Amino acid sequence: MPLTEKQQRFVEEYLVDLNATAAYQRAGYKATGGAARADASRLLTNANVQQAIEIARAKQQEKTELNAEYVRKGLQREAELTGEGSSPSARVSALSWLGKHFAMFTDVHEVAGKAGSAIELNVKAIGNYARYFGLAGSDGGEAQAESVDRNGSEKPLDTPSTNGKAGGLPHHPRT
Repeated sequence: MPLTEKQQRFVEEYLVDLNATAAYQRAGYKATGGAARADASRLLTNANVQQAIEIARAKQQEKTELNAEYVRKGLQREAELTGEGSSPSARVSALSWLGKHFAMFTDVHEVAGKAGSAIELNVKAIGNYARYFGLAGSDGGEAQAESVDRNGSEKPLDTPSTNGKAGGLPHHPRT
């Protein structure tokens, strides 16, 4: 189904700054505030609008020749640049962005759960929660953990990760 004139205008305006609410208003819709946000969000879920945005973005990338490969190559050139006009901080920043792009360093890890379903673990968040609840010291010391059996009785946690020691998680000295 073809887009209405306002929907087409919304697509064009959305590509300017990827701000759906502002694009909604610039396209000529009358809603403001929370209603504009809700209506713009609803418009973004319209399959015809989504398809028009995808097509327009592809045309935009083709016209500008700006795509992920172009950006990756530019970052790599910056990361490898040395001598006059180069900047150590720009090299570090470019390497950081490249590392993020290739997911070379992440604090979120995926492990398999029951029936092979994926479970994401945010290591930093888990560490912060452990310190908050007193399960690990801020100095990286041994964490104390207990489990509750089916009767509700607490008992020391004894898992392979505790190296056979009941009552805590292993201590990993900082290097």
